[in-house]
Amino acid sequence: MVAECEQPGMSVSLVARRHGISASLLFRWKKLMKDGGMSAIESGDEVVS
Repeated sequence: MVAECEQPGMSVSLVARRHGISASLLFRWKKLMKDGGMSAIESGDEVVS
């Protein structure tokens, strides 16, 4: 769902509605993926989404 938000013409609100979840939850997931991806890259660990 996070990757779906990044597609042209898509928004967090639209994706959240499509999947029946709250937009705030999807915003949180986006933040967690961004933060987790940055720390994994910094520590040299493999990035797994």
